[in-house]
Amino acid sequence: MESRVGKFCIYLMVIMLPVLFASCSGPSLPSDDVVLDEEIVSDKPTIPENMAEGIEYLYDFRFSDRYDANITDDFSFVLPDSASPIPGILFLFEKYQSALEAAKEFSQDGDGMVPYIHKKYWYTLDAGGLMIGTDYYEPDNVEYISYLWADVEGVKTNRDILVGSTEQELLSSYMDDLYYLNKEEALSETGFIGYQEENIESLDKNSDFEYAYMWQPFAPETNEIRDITFYIKNGKVAAIEMIRPFELRYVYGYDRDAGLQHTAEKRKN
Repeated sequence: MESRVGKFCIYLMVIMLPVLFASCSGPSLPSDDVVLDEEIVSDKPTIPENMAEGIEYLYDFRFSDRYDANITDDFSFVLPDSASPIPGILFLFEKYQSALEAAKEFSQDGDGMVPYIHKKYWYTLDAGGLMIGTDYYEPDNVEYISYLWADVEGVKTNRDILVGSTEQELLSSYMDDLYYLNKEEALSETGFIGYQEENIESLDKNSDFEYAYMWQPFAPETNEIRDITFYIKNGKVAAIEMIRPFELRYVYGYDRDAGLQHTAEKRKN
């Protein structure tokens, strides 16, 4: 009899154990996996409803991988206080948000080649001009800086080369991957400089520089295609331009070895 009672008690304990465990564990909370999924979704561009067929692959990436993870000091503008009301640092690939109203603003469709709209903002400041170009993802209302140009005196790179630096200071600071460009070469693949369609006369730089130097630290291993161009006039840096181009610039029709050699010769002078 005692054996039967013991077995029965054990049986009841086995049945009740899951119930007791559930009651003690309290209400279930959303798991971290759910939050992670939401983060992944918000980190990927939204495919537009009117997208043309066959280009879905252009949207198969994460913003954090394409932009945030590639922000570096090498491609940044330090804006002096004299450039107020927007002092600080601007980085290629950072999100762009500005409370300052642009003097000119215009956009250009990606034509199915890229998943974003090209947007450009021209600011007229007391110390000169500033242009900011962005990759604008309209469905997500987010844009990332992909172009910077300024002739504001005091604007500088992370190597302390600023608008107003001497040519020799530039040559001493950028010892590698610095290519000499004559005026015709520099104008052949400019970013938004000289963009005439919007009739921005101040952006026609044909007479504002004599030649230029381009710093392009490209390596096949990294596929780094960003570059910085320093426009020279009267032996000084007259403007600085940073760009993330669609593809590597100054490859076809440009003698890269000769460009490096010319720079080396300039250092000897």
